[in-house]
Amino acid sequence: MDRCLFEIKSGTADKAYTCPGTYEEDDKFITMNWTEKGEDSDKVVFEVSCDKSTGRTVSRRKGDIAAVLAFEPGRETATVYKTPYGDIDMVIKTHYVNLPTLMSPALEISYEIDGQKNLFSVKRLLQNSKN
Repeated sequence: MDRCLFEIKSGTADKAYTCPGTYEEDDKFITMNWTEKGEDSDKVVFEVSCDKSTGRTVSRRKGDIAAVLAFEPGRETATVYKTPYGDIDMVIKTHYVNLPTLMSPALEISYEIDGQKNLFSVKRLLQNSKN
């Protein structure tokens, strides 16, 4: 597992931000973890796991708002956002998932949730140390 710094961009935010986290890769999966400061709480924990053979990527968010989002290229998947005010059912339509490579170290996901388009990317900026 490598400690690193991520640059995170989303169509829902005005600008990119950086966040420390961990990166792990083997023959089958890439896993990225990081913790952000939440609006309503001290922290929001993210874990993103990518299947290298299929491109299926699962994002888990833990905090005041919790969700498990499955991104499957060319498919629709269902999810539930769990909020302090109740659950919200949503459908995700994934256009594509580009996994990180040596030439392009960013995970990029193009998707729609209930018709709202978004482009999400997580780029590993540098490696700090090995554990």
